[in-house]
Amino acid sequence: MLSSYLRDGRTRLGIERHRLAVRSGRETRPIDPARIRRAIGPNSRVLFVCTGNVCRSPLAERALGARIDGTGVRAESAGLLDRTGRESPALSVETAAEYGIDLSTHRSTPVGREQVDRNDLVFVMDARNYHAFASRFGDSLGKVYYLKPLLERADGEPNAYEIEDPHRKDAETFRRVFDEVTDAVEKLARVIDS
Repeated sequence: MLSSYLRDGRTRLGIERHRLAVRSGRETRPIDPARIRRAIGPNSRVLFVCTGNVCRSPLAERALGARIDGTGVRAESAGLLDRTGRESPALSVETAAEYGIDLSTHRSTPVGREQVDRNDLVFVMDARNYHAFASRFGDSLGKVYYLKPLLERADGEPNAYEIEDPHRKDAETFRRVFDEVTDAVEKLARVIDS
């Protein structure tokens, strides 16, 4: 039990250390929209990653897939939890339908080495995702970016580059989060189009 508390404490410390590095400007690469624009090109492969692959990342995958059909860019999604075949929660499916996206057939997939290697860009949603990804695939951090900075909002919030996990939250949270995801994906699609 003590080892579990220590592991959780180290994880939280790593996440907060990363947030501090981003806020202080010591680490700008994963939140730099200009770098993201330069990194994506024709026939790029894009991987969206979130915690469970049941809300944010499948929404991003399907939104981008619908928007860039025929461009040669391919999108997929995965989760950092080691669970396969989970359905998106009802509220996620309902909210996605409001955006014209069907998540009813989506089933979760855990992210694996082969998937990371075959993709050119990996988009994470929050600092927990970044930290978990770095713990497993640290050698691939050069292709990892946060999705939200594509919105280029200068709202001054401390963690303005993170998209909250709406899982087990209310409909209002889902709508706010899904607005952010779909708006950022639209910006990404415009970069691809240009």
